[in-house]
Amino acid sequence: MTAPRRLSWSMRFALMISGVFAGAAVLAGAIAYVLLSGELSGRLRQDVESMAGNLAYTLQNGGPQDLLEQIDALSANARDGSAVAAYIDPQGQHIAGNFSPDHPFAGHRALRVGRDMTLAEMPNGVVPTDYFAYGLQTPQGWIITGRDAEWVAENTEVLLQGTAWGLGVALILSIALAVFIARRNEARIKRFEDMLEAVGAGAHDLRVVDGGNDDIGRLADQVNRTLTQLQGGIEAIRQVSTDVAHDLRAPLARLRVRLEPHVLT
Repeated sequence: MTAPRRLSWSMRFALMISGVFAGAAVLAGAIAYVLLSGELSGRLRQDVESMAGNLAYTLQNGGPQDLLEQIDALSANARDGSAVAAYIDPQGQHIAGNFSPDHPFAGHRALRVGRDMTLAEMPNGVVPTDYFAYGLQTPQGWIITGRDAEWVAENTEVLLQGTAWGLGVALILSIALAVFIARRNEARIKRFEDMLEAVGAGAHDLRVVDGGNDDIGRLADQVNRTLTQLQGGIEAIRQVSTDVAHDLRAPLARLRVRLEPHVLT
């Protein structure tokens, strides 16, 4: 059984770059998710605080009757449960509104249906489960408003889906491009190896054929210049050997003539 072929350095480097890119994209998506979620949550908190402030202004300037009418209008326009409002007297009794909190409170609070609050009537379609709420205490009682938190979840879910799809496509393209570049470099390096092996076997006139303008291309030019110098040195040595053999031919012939009679006797 043959051992599996080890990945080349170019391929490992390409996969490493793709991994770094994927990690950076995931980190960027996580940061964007946190920032967007915080921004949307902040907007909802500002919205419910503004709603409570407007109702308190109505109560202060128009009296309880105007407040009840405004709460009724808000409830009529939000039959899907996207917005809720309640008016509670100073004794803690629910006076008006389309929901009832478990107890009056002041400031921001997260409410869950069935645990912290009860809806006056169940809306059609999907029933909201979580709300961003704000309570405002006045001398005439508490005004509490809320907005469905599903809006934040839906928008962040869209962001997550978009990020996931974008990351998937970008990762596939980056891996494909990295593998293409790695395979191309592997083929160029293989030509180096084959050429150098042939030069080592005696084919000193071979050169690297590479038209790249990158590091491998510059290395190919340097190798070709070195091989040219090496070939010139080898040819010079051959010429010297030929000249020496030619110069020694006559003395060796005369020496042979002198030695042959003595050998024959």
